[in-house]
Amino acid sequence: MTTFFLVVFLWIFSVCLHEFAHAIVAYKGGDRSVKDKGYLSLNPMHYLDPFSSILIPTLVLIWVVSACQVQPFISTPVRCAPRLGKVLCRLQDLR
Repeated sequence: MTTFFLVVFLWIFSVCLHEFAHAIVAYKGGDRSVKDKGYLSLNPMHYLDPFSSILIPTLVLIWVVSACQVQPFISTPVRCAPRLGKVLCRLQDLR
């Protein structure tokens, strides 16, 4: 669960950094409206839209997870350490 929150935090931070970079380039290019609108900030509330930043990624994630069928069993027995067998099972599912 800690990994999930770390990924969400890094995702929000990367969106803010990405949009901030857009705002800096626009400001350096002469567009002063970005400063008036408050986009020259790393505040996530300026950049996150509830529909396109939260709802759509959540629906895509649910769709992808529901489409994945994980079969953790190998048809031929693996004669090695149990951990390596689990890794090989996971790698087999990637094909």
